[in-house]
Amino acid sequence: MKPEELQQELLRLRWACRRGMRELDFWFLNYLNHAYANASREEQLTFQKLLGYQDQEIFEWMLETAQPTDAALRKMVVSIRDTSSAVARAQTDN
Repeated sequence: MKPEELQQELLRLRWACRRGMRELDFWFLNYLNHAYANASREEQLTFQKLLGYQDQEIFEWMLETAQPTDAALRKMVVSIRDTSSAVARAQTDN
């Protein structure tokens, strides 16, 4: 993907990451800002797919009170949680 195409995609996704729950905003924007650009295209498409689900369903997945049936979505949820944890740790270390 060309850099200008990635920039356009990131702008579009930034809006899609803004949800009705502050917690989801935190998780999604951390992933978008710190992991998305370096993710494989398959992972990027899985992230975009995840954004199409209802907030409450995603929130339950993120809190591990439920799991997506799709293995790629399960892996993405873990990746988003891991990314946000790493960002939070880095911020407290500074």
